[in-house]
Amino acid sequence: MTKDFIYPHCEEWGMLAEANKEGSMKVSEDVQTELDRRVHHLRTLYDVSKELFGIIDSEGILRNFLMMTTGNFGVIEGFIFTQAGPGNKPTHFVSVGFGDDERTLLSEGGVQLLRDWNKEGGVIDGNQLESLGVLPQSVACALPFAVNDGFSGLLGLGSKIVGEPYNEEDKELLATLINNLVVALRNARAFEDIKRLNQEMQEKNVQLEEALNDLDRRVYHLKTLYDVSKDIFGSVDFAAILRNFLLMSMGNFGVMEGFLLTIDIRSGEINHFRSNGYPDLGLTDLRESARQYLTGLHAGTGMEHVEVLTQPLPEVVCGVPFRVDEECSGLLGLGAKLIGEPYNEDDKELLATLVNNLVVALKNAISFENIKRLNLELQEKNKQLEKTL
Repeated sequence: MTKDFIYPHCEEWGMLAEANKEGSMKVSEDVQTELDRRVHHLRTLYDVSKELFGIIDSEGILRNFLMMTTGNFGVIEGFIFTQAGPGNKPTHFVSVGFGDDERTLLSEGGVQLLRDWNKEGGVIDGNQLESLGVLPQSVACALPFAVNDGFSGLLGLGSKIVGEPYNEEDKELLATLINNLVVALRNARAFEDIKRLNQEMQEKNVQLEEALNDLDRRVYHLKTLYDVSKDIFGSVDFAAILRNFLLMSMGNFGVMEGFLLTIDIRSGEINHFRSNGYPDLGLTDLRESARQYLTGLHAGTGMEHVEVLTQPLPEVVCGVPFRVDEECSGLLGLGAKLIGEPYNEDDKELLATLVNNLVVALKNAISFENIKRLNLELQEKNKQLEKTL
């Protein structure tokens, strides 16, 4: 084989080898570029997801998502909001890079865009976005999304700093990021629902506890009222009624000092006085102080209804003046509780009810005494009549 025959073919083979080499390098560059793009997407997705799924409040999720998205796409303007139901005002609205006047336009325009959104398609940009005419021109792309039934949102981004448009790869990444955002928002809403339900349950538990406490209080009041009433209505002796009522009242309220006093309204003289726990040396002064106090009430405002008073006398922590009839009035005085607590409104309510029952029992005793006296007078007159006949 001659030299001239061999060399031309060698040159062709060299050119083919060089072409194959350049082609292989081109393919390698394309593969590397695609690989770099996918790595960038995965890294972005990882970073954003890691940030989102560490938050359980919707406002924080939206704020962090917007900041990371604008950073990854190299934009300085962006907004995102969510709304519950079409046409409603945004429940959450976060923006960066926009002025105060633009925020209103973004909010109103975004609500209108979501109202007309058919839940299909992806990123809205370019001529399609301009044709809608609902968002400011500074918004270069928008992406509506649905979280669940009746709850949706809108992401809007401004132009890239580098001046490039949003390509298909950007739109694909945006859609993937939004999908992760939707999952994070669903988790946050579920957590917020659980938190709200727990709060409602706690409030209902508090209401139930208050209702049970109120029921216990009423049961205690009824039992006390029943026990005291059974005791005082079982007697028609005026002095015995006062004695028993005083003892039971002191026992029910846990006090060591107490007294009951009744006076004749017309003369101001003491009819009955019962006391427990007070030193004997001070009883005379206590009687006189209580008598003067009752006399002063009659001379002043009167005693139209039972009223529980705090510290009516120096020796009395809680006092209840009462009127039996036009001729008789009285005063119940109780000292401090053994447990050191003051008399609360429940105590005063119970005391007023007990004293009202005491008044009824004393009226019954007076009526019985009057009937007894009239019977004696009638018997005496019958005897006189028999003697006359």
